[in-house]
Amino acid sequence: MQDRLGDKIRLMHIIESLNEIVSYTKDVDLDHFFKNSIMFNAPLRQLEIIGEASNRLSAEIVNNNSSVPWARIIGLRNLVMLVL
Repeated sequence: MQDRLGDKIRLMHIIESLNEIVSYTKDVDLDHFFKNSIMFNAPLRQLEIIGEASNRLSAEIVNNNSSVPWARIIGLRNLVMLVL
């Protein structure tokens, strides 16, 4: 079954989420990151989005990009969901 949004949109979600994580954490020291709940939780939410988008990619995309650790990315999403 074809995903309603399609691979292009899912891949865009992944890229946008990665960019968000970079923007959230740029110039932030580790101590501030862990002490500020918003700073800590915002990247976790983006990791959840990345995992969900990865989980909904077509078999064609996944198989043609076998060097990407898709199962680990999706697994990280599952761990993040336990924290959130």
